[in-house]
Amino acid sequence: MAKKKSPERMRPVHADQDAYDASVRAFEGAVAMIHDGKLEAARAAFLKIAGESAGEIVMADRARVYASACERRLTSRPATPKDADDFYYRAIVFSNQGRLDEALEMIEGAVRLDGRSAKALYVRASVHAMRGSADRSIHDLRSAVGFDPTLRFQAINDPDFDSVRDDPAFIDVVEPARSET
Repeated sequence: MAKKKSPERMRPVHADQDAYDASVRAFEGAVAMIHDGKLEAARAAFLKIAGESAGEIVMADRARVYASACERRLTSRPATPKDADDFYYRAIVFSNQGRLDEALEMIEGAVRLDGRSAKALYVRASVHAMRGSADRSIHDLRSAVGFDPTLRFQAINDPDFDSVRDDPAFIDVVEPARSET
């Protein structure tokens, strides 16, 4: 049986830790802009982070997702989501606003339309974690990682999973036994 590492030891080391820490602070600032209703400034900040974080693939990808969410919110859109991406982006916005019931409703729509979408399953897992539904969260995260194994690294650093971070099942998902890798 593989020995499980403690959550503290799961934190990755970045090539340029100072630059990474600065990107995290900038990301947090951009999220605060969203909460303050400054969507255009937040979008610009996320695009800047994505451009400057090319060596940090997860950070750059997440920043692009948030920039896209800001863009969608800035542009007028139909009252009803049209496709899985519409549901997905709305779920992210609601989640960031702490409107978890609405986020779950939106992400359920995305999963209903595309049940194999790793990104939608990942967001549903994060919403379940923030709502305190550990079993549902870990189940969805396991499915998301099954479709996109790189999501395990994103989950390690994602504060949305803080409530389940110490759960042995979460650790099994983000740090599988060597025989599984």
